[in-house]
Amino acid sequence: MDSEFDIDLSIVTPTRSPEDIHAEMLQLIQENDPQANVAVGEPVWDATRPAAIIAATQSSDLAYGMRAAIPQLSYGEFLDEHAKDVLPDGRKPGVKAIVPVTLSSNVALTVPQGTLLLTGNDLAFVLEADVVLTPPEVQPDPDYPIPGEATATATASEMGAIYNVVPGAINTVDGDLKDLVSVTNGIPTTAGVDQESDADLKARMLTSAQNQSGAGNPEDYKAWALEATGITKAKVFRADPSPGIVTVLVAQASGMPTAGQVAEAQSKINARASLIANNIVLAPTALPVNVAGDVVLIDGASMSDLVTSFSQALQGYLANLAFTGEVIRYTQILNLLLDQPLLVDVSGFTVNGASANLVVGVKQIATLGTVTFT
Repeated sequence: MDSEFDIDLSIVTPTRSPEDIHAEMLQLIQENDPQANVAVGEPVWDATRPAAIIAATQSSDLAYGMRAAIPQLSYGEFLDEHAKDVLPDGRKPGVKAIVPVTLSSNVALTVPQGTLLLTGNDLAFVLEADVVLTPPEVQPDPDYPIPGEATATATASEMGAIYNVVPGAINTVDGDLKDLVSVTNGIPTTAGVDQESDADLKARMLTSAQNQSGAGNPEDYKAWALEATGITKAKVFRADPSPGIVTVLVAQASGMPTAGQVAEAQSKINARASLIANNIVLAPTALPVNVAGDVVLIDGASMSDLVTSFSQALQGYLANLAFTGEVIRYTQILNLLLDQPLLVDVSGFTVNGASANLVVGVKQIATLGTVTFT
């Protein structure tokens, strides 16, 4: 079952296969006429088989129809209709990540709008406008030419938090310009958001149904904050920093929220609780996790590729621990590095300058800091 709000469909109406239905039909025929030949290929078998297939299809349609009609079992667009009864804005939409990228080339050329820019694992970002690259006419040292360089904006080809990539992850220009143009993202992407899943939507529907009073208890505040697009976690502090004030910290699936997500969560809470207390919605305080070590790579491997791949894995690990109260485990981070296929060995591995776990404060979440491999 996807969540505590789900129900085992087989309890409601078990579906039946064509084989089961056909066997029952043939059994009933023999009970009424013991002389009937119901063997495979005989007229009775051939005449009843299509009806069994149709009955099985109807059984499946009935099961899905019941799922669509019952909120705990519903799915997709049918679940969206149920959500309107308990959640003002329904299912939270997905959002495409947007990131500034730097392109460079030793040849004067134009990179056209719509060009795909790829990460090492083939996530695609779309260039939003033509980019003109013009190297300087005068080159001080022809052996080390100064490339033409420009910054532009790229948007993820699809919605989703998977497009929240670390610096340096975007590294390839797709198509004919692949060998002529270099690309990179100097900062991480943070605005990519998954469309709310059926399981998460059902969980929010259940929370809303169980907290109809709207009296402003911690669960109310959490539910209101989670209505904001992209916000997946919230932590409530009552009478903080003083009586009459409620502080809510929020996070997204990939960790720290964007300013827009914080503002939307503030708006959602103000709409419900402006008369209950003075409400403050904030991003948590970042606890940067800085990693360093001496590494040995497989032949032909790039250090930058290792840094990017490991950074992405570390970011995911840290984001999953937001607001859980768990320590950041040194051994877990080391294992993330050891799992990298480009790595042969590592020594002198440290996390924030030591070989020990990190304790996260009650108003902090751990975030990706620096990754320094030599």
